[in-house]
Amino acid sequence: MNIWVTALGAGIAVAAIGGLFERLVLTRLKANPLGQVLVTSACRSLFRTHACAVGGDSFRCHRRQNLQSPTRVFGFLFPTYRLVLWECAIAAAIALYFLLSGRASAP
Repeated sequence: MNIWVTALGAGIAVAAIGGLFERLVLTRLKANPLGQVLVTSACRSLFRTHACAVGGDSFRCHRRQNLQSPTRVFGFLFPTYRLVLWECAIAAAIALYFLLSGRASAP
């Protein structure tokens, strides 16, 4: 099957499942943000467990040579690849915060 058709189908399926989850579960917890986080975390764990049970495998990607060695931070060793992923996630979160809060200045 074509990769683009598969990606489009997966995107539509995830959007449909997410919409149903939001309508059926999260709207009932609108006044309880901590409950929303707990339910979302539990469902993610259930989906992951189910995916592994039916034969899913964690995605392994090729890591660049310079990201394979560990990095020392405050005396602790961390995988460099994961540190880079964390930095990207934090940068994306900050960018989204400024974008959604309206504090980003338009040129």
